[in-house]
Amino acid sequence: MRWILPILLAATLPLFAQQKETPNKQKGLIVEQVSNGIIGGEEEEREQKLLVVGDRLKLVDEKAGVVCIVRLDKRLIWEIDLNKKEYVETHFSHFEELRRQRERNRAKMVDALNRMPLLERKEKAPRMGFLLDKSGNVIKEIRAEVVETKKTAKIAGYEAQQVIIKEDGRIAFNIWLTDKLKVPQSVIRFYREAGMLSKPLANALDKVKGFPLKLEVYLDLGTVEVAAKAKVKSVKEAEIDLSEFELPKGLKCREVKKRQEEGVKTYTCANCGKKFTIDPKKGEKPFVWVRPGGKTYHFCSRKCMLEFRKKLKEQEKGK
Repeated sequence: MRWILPILLAATLPLFAQQKETPNKQKGLIVEQVSNGIIGGEEEEREQKLLVVGDRLKLVDEKAGVVCIVRLDKRLIWEIDLNKKEYVETHFSHFEELRRQRERNRAKMVDALNRMPLLERKEKAPRMGFLLDKSGNVIKEIRAEVVETKKTAKIAGYEAQQVIIKEDGRIAFNIWLTDKLKVPQSVIRFYREAGMLSKPLANALDKVKGFPLKLEVYLDLGTVEVAAKAKVKSVKEAEIDLSEFELPKGLKCREVKKRQEEGVKTYTCANCGKKFTIDPKKGEKPFVWVRPGGKTYHFCSRKCMLEFRKKLKEQEKGK
């Protein structure tokens, strides 16, 4: 899951009609970019290659030894570790579950805030990322807006304009777009079909026109915080063999992530050490943070997750 964000850049690229030149090849795009590549990561940027054909996407990070394949037709993602010769299979139902849990948690927080005294609510709600109406009540509906800043920059040899997309007043997407590339209209398919975005945010993203040359993404999925950056270096059309988007043979499946229907699970909070249970049938889910490098931590609360990350960051600075 940690390699999903750089792929969003590919997901915003035009998806060409599947015109076969040979039985196994179709027209698509080869994109070279630089990206930090990791959810919440602060790693140095490095070069990556993206292959895009129809509803199939592939990211190759040679330095990290990672390949990530997105198959919209199969509604899943394969994250491949070439060094360990293993992969993780994540189904879109997993992301849909994260989004629904986030929206349930949001609704509970809105109700709790609206029961507070007015002055306390006005002080706490903005700090928690909520909007207030004219009466000082927290707005229950998720709000999204597109802001055209009028700022311009030259990226990969093309003039680009900045567009910011906000969700509940917070920046979710910071995109630099160009209309100088004569390609079909860009579409956002990956996140919409994966079920990660709220409907208002997805609708706002659909309004964005142009070819994305630079992208910053900041999403709070409730239990997982997403942040990544990517910048295009070059784009070219090419015939790409469809075998590029198949799972290589000889790999071991390390994990399959999908909507969980099984019974109660027990976790240990990485911050406070407390054991806690989660019942997926009740829509419950632990707070999760995936550290750069792939290690996953579980927490009993958002507070513990934030405290753990803060302590870890301080420890790393002291080294």
